Amino acid sequence: MRHVGLIPLKTHSATIPNKNRKKMLGRPLFCWILTEAIYSKLDLVVVATNDEWITNFIATHYQWTDKVKVINRSKASEEGSLENAAIEFLENTSEQFDSLSLLLATNPFTRSKDINKCLEAIVDGNSSAVTVANTLNSIWNSNGEAINDNEGFQIENSGVFSTTVNNLKNNKSLLTGTVATVEMPKHATATLSNFNDWQLAELSLANLLISNKENKKIKYLVLDVDGVFTDGGVYYDENGEMAKRFDMRDGMGLEIMREHNIQVVIMTSEDSKLVRKRMEKLKLKHLFLGAKDKYSLLENFIQTQQISRSEIAYVGDDVNDLANLCSVGWSFAPKNATNQVLPLVDVVLSKDSGNGAIREATEFLLQYNNRQFKA
Repeated sequence: MRHVGLIPLKTHSATIPNKNRKKMLGRPLFCWILTEAIYSKLDLVVVATNDEWITNFIATHYQWTDKVKVINRSKASEEGSLENAAIEFLENTSEQFDSLSLLLATNPFTRSKDINKCLEAIVDGNSSAVTVANTLNSIWNSNGEAINDNEGFQIENSGVFSTTVNNLKNNKSLLTGTVATVEMPKHATATLSNFNDWQLAELSLANLLISNKENKKIKYLVLDVDGVFTDGGVYYDENGEMAKRFDMRDGMGLEIMREHNIQVVIMTSEDSKLVRKRMEKLKLKHLFLGAKDKYSLLENFIQTQQISRSEIAYVGDDVNDLANLCSVGWSFAPKNATNQVLPLVDVVLSKDSGNGAIREATEFLLQYNNRQFKA
């Protein structure tokens, strides 16, 4: 069977903020479901949007995968039901699929395994499948009696709606026939159809990522540049960027990393010639410049290297590092990192950025590997 995933994203006016662009742990909201869809068993992931910013973001920062396609979403589809968006896509594609999964960006807790379970339900002969979450909140009747007091009840959580293509075409509905339910954890009841409780959902997502860490030997050290390698400052003249300051002790620390078989990866949102030259001097081969969605890019690197996030250490200082800092084996922040980062890392270093912070992190990692994973 061939499976397609459809992520419909609405266009908002200049006066209404676009929640899909709003950052959740430093990533645009839609990136959470998009990355999970890429690493699911879907054969193709289609993003339907008229938002030019989102279209350009995907074209620029997801060029490492050929699994994603962006199409224009009609006004009728945006104003209509979710079924309308799905039916419109099927009517306008020449490709043949056996199932379609509608993936909503408003639930950042959806994971590839949840998508896969929905697909498995379709393969097993169900007409449709939907993700739900269990809540232990009680329903009370008019007599003051609690219903489902112990077991709770399952509610649709705006995560994944999967159906066979024939079922959708014949019934014009995502959930008809034999409907399977795929239960997600209780925290996945939270959806972000509006901006209410955004901070609470963000903290819940951070705690979820942190809880998945495992105690493993560190094989890779990922480093941000500005605010980690450097003090965050840059010197400019009339021709543009002129100079950055790097700490030589950090360079020696990275040399020691190599000697102990820990590879170093550079991941920065800036695309700087000065940075490229410095990393060439340090003989670092894993260099990612201009990385705006660092979490997705790191996930691609993990899949390529066939490692886990728990085998990675990460040093970052700002919100665009947050998703990775929460999810890797060991996370570090320089003492002068932003206030959003400091409470969520494993270790706040005693050194400032550009002043020995990286060297301090390397010494910690060597001691950790030697102490916990002696040969």
